[in-house]
Amino acid sequence: MPEQSQIFDKNSANQKTVLPVSFDVHTMPAKFLAVRPSFSGQAKSSGATAGFKKNIIIGAMMVIVIGAAMALAAWLFLKSVKKEVPAPATNAPATNNAPASLNQEPINIAPTTTDESALQVLLDVSQWQPYIKATDNYSLKYPTPWQLASAASETAPNALSRISIAGETGLGQIYITVYNNSERATLLSWLTQNFGLSEVDLESYKLNNNDGYRSDDIAANSFTIATLYGGKFYILEFIKSKRVVVDDIYEQFLINWQFIPLAETEEETEENINYEPVIDSDQDGLTDAEEALFGTDKSNPDTDGDTYSDGVEVINLYNPKIAGSARLYESDLVKTQVNNFHHYNLVYPASWQVKETQGSVIFQDAQGEFFQVLIEPNSQGYVDIKKWYKDYLKLDPTTVTDTVVAGATPAIVSADQMHLYFIFGDNIYSLIYNINLRQNGNFMTTFKMIVKS
Repeated sequence: MPEQSQIFDKNSANQKTVLPVSFDVHTMPAKFLAVRPSFSGQAKSSGATAGFKKNIIIGAMMVIVIGAAMALAAWLFLKSVKKEVPAPATNAPATNNAPASLNQEPINIAPTTTDESALQVLLDVSQWQPYIKATDNYSLKYPTPWQLASAASETAPNALSRISIAGETGLGQIYITVYNNSERATLLSWLTQNFGLSEVDLESYKLNNNDGYRSDDIAANSFTIATLYGGKFYILEFIKSKRVVVDDIYEQFLINWQFIPLAETEEETEENINYEPVIDSDQDGLTDAEEALFGTDKSNPDTDGDTYSDGVEVINLYNPKIAGSARLYESDLVKTQVNNFHHYNLVYPASWQVKETQGSVIFQDAQGEFFQVLIEPNSQGYVDIKKWYKDYLKLDPTTVTDTVVAGATPAIVSADQMHLYFIFGDNIYSLIYNINLRQNGNFMTTFKMIVKS
C-alpha cells in the first residue's frame, strides 16, 4: 500500500487525512462483459443472443408448469367437495316416541293424506285372507296383514266361540262372538236381557240378507252388529279408528261376510224339526229314520237275509235290500255328486236336497239335518292336517282321531264324529254333519257312508 500524504487546507490550519492518491483497479472478466446489451438492444456478441433465448424458454416452461399445477389443484379441490343431495321424501307416518305407561291411553295421531293413500292397498279384497268357521256356519275375508286369533272369553263366558281380527295398533280390530240360542229367544229379547239394549238403542241392519241390529257405543268407541241365524246369536264388534281407510275396510268386511246356507225349512220355521230322541228299533246300526230313508225293515236287523246287518251294508256301500254284492250306488236309493274341479265324488240319499255355493255343497234332510262339504285353498301350504286344525280352527288336535279317506289320504275326525278334515292337492276339505237343534243325529251311519264313498 502507498504511504498516506499530509496535505494542508489553505483556509484552515488543521490538517486532514485523505485517501491514498494511488490504488489498484479490478475490472469484470471479458467473458461476462460480452453479454451486456448495448443501448441499441443488440448483444456485443453471438453468445449473448443464445443465452438470452435460453432464459426466455426456461421462463415460459416455468409459467406453463406452474399454471398446470394450479389448474390441477383447483380441479382436485372442486372434486373433493361433495354435493349434498336432499333426502327423498317418505310417506312414513309420524310416530309417538313418548314413553308409555300401563295407565296411559295410546295417542292417536291424525293421519295425513299420504298415510291414507299408502293404506289403500288394504282395500284390495282379492288379496284378503279367507276364513271359514264351519262349526258356527259362517265364512269371511279379512286383510292379509291383519292377524286372526282366538280371543279371551272372560267378557263372554257363555259364548260358543270368540275370535279377534286385528290390524296394527290404531288400524282397526274386530271381535266375533257366537252364542247358542238354547232358549229359542228372539234377537231383541236376548239383546235386552244380556246387554240391556232396547229398541231405542238399536237400528235395523241386514247382515248377508239376514235381519239384525246395529248399535253404537260412544264410550267404547265401537259399533256392533247383532243377528240370529240357524239357532245361534252372532255379535260382531268393530273398534273405530281415526283413519278413514278403516271405515272402508269394515264396509268391505261386512259385504264379504257369508252365512253357510241352511235348510230352507230351518230358515222359515222350526215347527217341522223332529225333536224326538233317536231310535234304532232293531239295533242294526240304522236309526228308524235311516230305515225309512233306505227302505229297510226297522224290525229286522238283516233285511236281505245275507248275514250282514243293514247298518254294516250301508256303511260299506252295499244295498241292504238285495242279498249278495249289489252296490248301493247302482240302486235308486242314492245319487252321486261329482265335482271334477275339486276331484271328488260321493253318494248321498236320493231324497235329500242339494244346494251348491262357491266352495260349499250341502245335502239336506227335509227336517233340517244336513251334511256339508267345504273346500278352501291351502294358502298357507299346510302338510299336517292337525297343525291346520290347531292354527286355523283354534282347536285342540289331541282330541281328534286319525283315519283315512279314499283308501289312503290321511284325515282326522272330531270327538263327536261329526267333523272330518283332510288335505288333498292344493285344498283343505271339511265334511261336516250338522244336526241342527237336535241333541243327537238321526243319520250318523249315512254320514259315515258319505265319508267312505
